[in-house]
Order: sequence, then C-alpha cells, then structure tokens
Amino acid sequence: MSSPSSSLLQRAEVLSLFRHMFRLARKMKRDSLKEAEYITSECKNRFRENRFLKDHAHVQKAIDYAKTRIFYCKNYGIAYERMANVTSSGGGDVKIVHEGLREEVGSYESVGLPKNVTAEEARRKAREKRRRMSESLEESRSRTSGSGGSSST
Repeated sequence: MSSPSSSLLQRAEVLSLFRHMFRLARKMKRDSLKEAEYITSECKNRFRENRFLKDHAHVQKAIDYAKTRIFYCKNYGIAYERMANVTSSGGGDVKIVHEGLREEVGSYESVGLPKNVTAEEARRKAREKRRRMSESLEESRSRTSGSGGSSST
C-alpha cells in the first residue's frame, strides 16, 4: 500500500496534468476548434474514468499515458489517440521516443503500448544497411579525391 505522502504527490501531479491539458486545448483553439474541443472532452472523460483508481501502479500508468499524450500534442500537434501498433517514426535510426522523454515519461511498455519486436529488428537491419552504404560511399569518395589532379589539358 502506498504512503499518504506519495498519494498526495500523485494527486498533485494528476491535477497538474489536468490543468496542463486544458492549457493545451486553449492553445490548440487558435489552430483548430475541433481538436481543442476533442482535447477538452477527452480529458474530462479520461479523468472521470480514472478517478476511482487507488492502486499506485495503475495510477502511475495512467499518469504516464497522459504525459505521452501531452508530448504528442505539444510536439507533433496530434490531439487524437494513436493506435498502439502505429509507430511515430518511419523507421531506420529515428527513435520512437526522444531520449529526454524516456526519463520524463518512462518506457512505452509502462504506458501500455506493446513493443513490436519485428519492427525493431527491421529498423536494426535498415540502420546497418545505411551504415554500410555510407561507409562505401565515403570510401569511393576518398579514392576519387585521393587520385590526385585533373586530367583536363
């Protein structure tokens, strides 16, 4: 069971997130009234659904999920919920989550989004292929530039 002080800290964090989401909705209203209304209604509905959560782990999972949604809204302008099987990047060496966000939000697994092992393997292979291609390109450039002078006379 969690201590009263940790539950008070969680409560304060939840209320802070609630206010933060409404501020985001107010900012989004300038760009799209429809998205701002969606954020407002989604925020109210989610907080109503989760208001009876008592278990510390479940509350933390809901907090992590809210932080992830805020991150997408602030940085990508995506107000709508993303499908769990859709990655936020096109693949390759682009990270799904910015490294600074990992500490702030936690891993995708803690938010409830499954890790796609097949996609991770495909990304690893694509990174390796690009690395080999760039090495061969650099090698060919160094051979052509190292050949010396020009042959025009």
